[in-house]
Amino acid sequence: MKYSLDTNVFVESSKRYYSFDIAPPFWDALALWGRQENIFCVKPVYDEIIEGNNDRLCQWARTDAYPMFIEPDEDTYEELTNIANHVMNNYLPHIANPFLSCADPLVIAFAKAKDLTVVTMEIMKQEVRNSNGLIGGKKIQIPNICHNLGIQCIDTFQFLRNQRFSFR
Repeated sequence: MKYSLDTNVFVESSKRYYSFDIAPPFWDALALWGRQENIFCVKPVYDEIIEGNNDRLCQWARTDAYPMFIEPDEDTYEELTNIANHVMNNYLPHIANPFLSCADPLVIAFAKAKDLTVVTMEIMKQEVRNSNGLIGGKKIQIPNICHNLGIQCIDTFQFLRNQRFSFR
């Protein structure tokens, strides 16, 4: 199985449960899996990681992990068009526009185009349609879009289990 990773997999891990000072094997494994082409990230994920930062995560992304960050291709952009249409047809503009302007839809589009599993720390939220049939709320969650479009989506912990990762 191969994976398309969301920005928050890196950011949440580095700031919380797998920080560089307590879990170096986690970061080594990610870099290795990237070189082995088991995990991929679209270039906008890289951009979100390094934007305005110069911390350990940015250094790691620029050096150890850089090969896993790839430019979206034509197939990915075709899927992005489908995702954008789905979002614009089903969600209110105040949450659709921010979603479509970040890396999230490209993470999903790349997974769909390449038959990958999305990895994110976002969780599925119950969505409610208003009287116009559109979904509101505060933010569109990646797992909701994946579910709606038939794309497999898991969290970092399930991803690590699938990879049989262990700190031993």
